[in-house]
Amino acid sequence: MIHKKSMVFCLLLVSSTACARAAEDSNSMFLLGPGLVVSTKPYRGISPSVLPIPMVKFVSGRFYISGAAAGYRLLAHDGFSLDIIGKTRFDGYDADDSGRLNGMHNRNGTIDAGCELTLTGEWGTVWTSAVTDTLGQHDGQEIKLGYAKPFVCERLTVSPSTGLIWKSNNLANYYYGIRADEACAGRPVYHIGDSTNLFVGLRVQYHPDERWTLMAGATYQFLDSKIRKSPIVDNSFVISFLAGTMYKF
Repeated sequence: MIHKKSMVFCLLLVSSTACARAAEDSNSMFLLGPGLVVSTKPYRGISPSVLPIPMVKFVSGRFYISGAAAGYRLLAHDGFSLDIIGKTRFDGYDADDSGRLNGMHNRNGTIDAGCELTLTGEWGTVWTSAVTDTLGQHDGQEIKLGYAKPFVCERLTVSPSTGLIWKSNNLANYYYGIRADEACAGRPVYHIGDSTNLFVGLRVQYHPDERWTLMAGATYQFLDSKIRKSPIVDNSFVISFLAGTMYKF
């Protein structure tokens, strides 16, 4: 299972490696700083989590790292780009996180990989990504379609966004379904099938000088009705908030 503390350690390891690489390559870019993530879980009896993390951004040629995601740019032309991507999925729970989940099996995080298409113009940015599980946890797929429009005022950039997230049958059932051996009184077997969630987001960046970047962002995801009806789900939404600062080395 991908634990949050393990992920923080991995990010710190990646940060030190990226810093060393940036020192060797004058054409690379490396930013690092402290950050904090606050996120809710839709499951019954689970409180929001608060996790300090390192904020990382590293670019070297076609390769890049941004937070808990990494990618390699295959094509880039006239605002169009095609990337191979990999990212950590933090979804899931431990059965002992809540008394309401007694008898359930743990649902583990994983690393998803796939590709992403992006089109950028004066009107904003449209992107779509398709990823699949690489560690055999949910054995499913996810497709995301999104739009963002940055508004720049001197050193301040505000970027609202919106989009849809399609989750395959295997993915949605793994994280929100109930298997036959997990069913009990008040918690019947529940099969979800695929689902589509809507999200809206807002990201704010401020550059007080050439080295420092202050940023904050929030995402509100509306859960599909099939997910909301699961006996282990208590909320119709998931909210995540990120704040931090980065220094350009």
